[in-house]
Amino acid sequence: MIKEEAHQVIDIYNNIYQVTGELSRGGQGVVYRTMVPNVLVKEDFEGDAETNQHYMDLHLLPLPKRLHITLPKVPLGGGKTGYIMELLEDMKSFQEAFADHDESDLHDIQSEMVQGFLSSDEDETRRFGIRFGSLILNGGFRRILRGYLGAAKVLNILHSGGLVYCDFSPNNAFISSDLTKFNVWLIDADNVDFAGNIKNAFMTPDYGAPEVQSGKSHSTFWSDIFAFSSCLFQQLLHIHPFEGEQFEECLDNEEEIEDVESKRNYGVFPYILDEDDASNYNKMAAEMCDWIPDNLWGLFQQTFGQGRLKKAARPLMSEWVVGLAYALDGMVQCQSCKMDYSAADRGGICPYCDEHTPIIRVTSTFPKGNELWRFISESKEDWPIHVPLRIAHGLLMDDEGDPTAFTIRIDKAKNMQIDKVSDDVSIVLPNGNKVFHYKCTDTPAVTFKLVDERRGIISNILIECED
Repeated sequence: MIKEEAHQVIDIYNNIYQVTGELSRGGQGVVYRTMVPNVLVKEDFEGDAETNQHYMDLHLLPLPKRLHITLPKVPLGGGKTGYIMELLEDMKSFQEAFADHDESDLHDIQSEMVQGFLSSDEDETRRFGIRFGSLILNGGFRRILRGYLGAAKVLNILHSGGLVYCDFSPNNAFISSDLTKFNVWLIDADNVDFAGNIKNAFMTPDYGAPEVQSGKSHSTFWSDIFAFSSCLFQQLLHIHPFEGEQFEECLDNEEEIEDVESKRNYGVFPYILDEDDASNYNKMAAEMCDWIPDNLWGLFQQTFGQGRLKKAARPLMSEWVVGLAYALDGMVQCQSCKMDYSAADRGGICPYCDEHTPIIRVTSTFPKGNELWRFISESKEDWPIHVPLRIAHGLLMDDEGDPTAFTIRIDKAKNMQIDKVSDDVSIVLPNGNKVFHYKCTDTPAVTFKLVDERRGIISNILIECED
């Protein structure tokens, strides 16, 4: 929720900005919205003229021009430290975009399961109804994965150039407000620097790496990775990765809440789903395992299990990019309860309501048979399925957005139509056929060759309809 705090600030050129409300708050300052659309103000809690000069020096860093990270536009004047920055469109922070809604906002959702939960007399059941209903209203698990995939790509590009972001949090990552768009930008980049130059510890409490929160280390690539993973885990499950039985026992023993939270933040307690240590087990988190694609659990285990105190054991940001893209391309929406789930792990049977959803599976392989990529989608009548361009060449770390290679549409009579979208690819049908129409009942599996013209990659495409 945005806090209202109206006041004015000026920049060094005496331009006046009317602040309309607080957007996010961190350890070093506050970010505000202004009356000017998409223009934000960052005000520091403390600083001097040298600090303002540092903000402008950020433009000297070797950042790719198209990198989705918002740099300071102009420093503040009037004796304040901070700067003006600009977003390119109407956006929401991850904190706001993926937050739970008030129960009153959820009664129009077309999901019998959600409405059944909301009508329960049990508080815990109604909480699940609020959680599930909010997920649907916010765009589902797929939107969360898309958001974090975009953020992971930005962090990976920074790390590849030797740069550390330093303070990743749900308040510093933004996604398009429009649910049909998936642009992602990082803001509050004033701590970005080369790894060798960083001597301080920057983090947001509850998300920062144990070694940073305990003061044992400055910010590093590894602390970026931990903060990113912790934010994703908490926004998916609404549970901290270290809040389990040991955490609760300390609270039951009437220890001060601040002391218990410090133990949690410093990595004293094991990961709540640790494969090698069940002493801090969290039953609720375990019951939600079906919510998350299986391949992401392995990355969480590396980060919070082996990587809790051994930072070099954490997966690289490039591994998170691949893992999130692969998880995203295996997710479908159940046509009964409207929840997203991983069909790559569970086929057409929804883990929430046990109803069956027809799916389409697209697999690309190299000529020798090795899998290049796979994509799965729910199948609905006369609804275009956008197969991502990575089906033609695999995942590229610097891909912008999710460009489409081709679309698949199936009508009521089970006729399948394939339409090429990207100019980067060409479709070669068997026997020189020029017709892109198939009858699913006659041809449950469709095959053709897909040529990535820019990269010279030829792949075999297999499309399977699973009713």
